[in-house]
Amino acid sequence: MGRQLIILGFILTPLVGIGQVDTLNQIDEDGLMQGHWIYYGKDRPESGYPENGKIEEGTYLNDRKEGIWIKYYPDGVTPRLKVEYHNNRPNGSFWKYDINGSEKESGEFDYSQFKKSQLVRGNHSGVHDLPRDSVTQRDKSPTIQGCVVGSGFKEDGYNKVFNDKGELWQEGEFKDKQLWNGKLYEYDDDGILLRIKIYKNGEYHSEGEL
Repeated sequence: MGRQLIILGFILTPLVGIGQVDTLNQIDEDGLMQGHWIYYGKDRPESGYPENGKIEEGTYLNDRKEGIWIKYYPDGVTPRLKVEYHNNRPNGSFWKYDINGSEKESGEFDYSQFKKSQLVRGNHSGVHDLPRDSVTQRDKSPTIQGCVVGSGFKEDGYNKVFNDKGELWQEGEFKDKQLWNGKLYEYDDDGILLRIKIYKNGEYHSEGEL
């Protein structure tokens, strides 16, 4: 009897594994990202990260970043920045790390003044002014001339273009290598998304929601 139970246990073990559900990088029935997500180099080939190296990871709640997100150095292993997000905006603590993994700086983000075009960083350099003064209705979208893009890039058509840090830079409809109708993402030096600019017919139209 004991031998029969042992054999039965071996039979059931793989079946348990088969029944498990992968909870990583999930999209719900409404098309919204949920739960823990990891972006690898293979997800953004233009980033130059190793295919299985991590670019960033964290949690989505209804398609918006929530909680701690980690950004990695180009080795795809060493964290370079940890940031606390709330409703898709940095709000709370941040930690910066050097390439050896040692903490080199920490502080607090406070987006309460974001609508005044200021990003306040506690224990940092004070107030950072967003470059909104230069934006006018005649602000042209930049072309990707000279930028490194994947082989699937369409000079006329829908594209996603990433910068050299693996961050989404432009997405939407392109015309003659220029963002025509879509979004342009602006980041600070640490890779924190500061603003989203909406372009229509190749010209700045409005600010997008973070």
